Amino acid sequence: MIAVKKIIRLERKIVKLELKINRLKKREASPTTLNTYRSKISELNNEINRLCCINLEISNSNFAKIAKESYNYLAIDHLAFKTYQEEMSYSGSYAKTLHGKLNSNGHIYCNAITTNNWLFSPFAKYFFPSEFTGTINCIGNVRVKATKIEPAFINRLPSELSARITSKGTIKLTTTKTEGDFFTQGKILISKIIGQYTFKDSEHASCFF
Repeated sequence: MIAVKKIIRLERKIVKLELKINRLKKREASPTTLNTYRSKISELNNEINRLCCINLEISNSNFAKIAKESYNYLAIDHLAFKTYQEEMSYSGSYAKTLHGKLNSNGHIYCNAITTNNWLFSPFAKYFFPSEFTGTINCIGNVRVKATKIEPAFINRLPSELSARITSKGTIKLTTTKTEGDFFTQGKILISKIIGQYTFKDSEHASCFF
């Protein structure tokens, strides 16, 4: 089975983070600090689940059959996304990778994980990601990266996107609307995006979950 060693490493990281949280609680750390570490644990758990699904789809025919049905429920030609949080960055000007998950409420939430570094390419702050491509697995974990970059001097913040999800688990996000970033000169980038209701109806949602 693939990625077993990586799963073990991730589990060890989670244990270390949990110990860190316990130490911070004793020091009465702020809720914001504790939530930062909890978010890291959540991201690691999502990655473990993603890797486990890959292994099970390869090694277990029954799981592979269920996974195929799940992919069919997820398939959609147009799924609207909106940016609902932006953040300031002094070295990056656009998000390079987004990770997320399909929530039990039927909406996909994604966070920016990595950014470009315009310090090594000053003109990069005049570009924006017009397309992200990647995968969504059978339990709704999303991994996408910017695969197409286009120039824009002012309107360079993606505010609306359209996604296409195939029955093979591939997902493509295309930027359909951008907003201005005149005053910060390329220091604002998208941090979080949310998709509209993913499923065709509640019956499909019930079958998936």
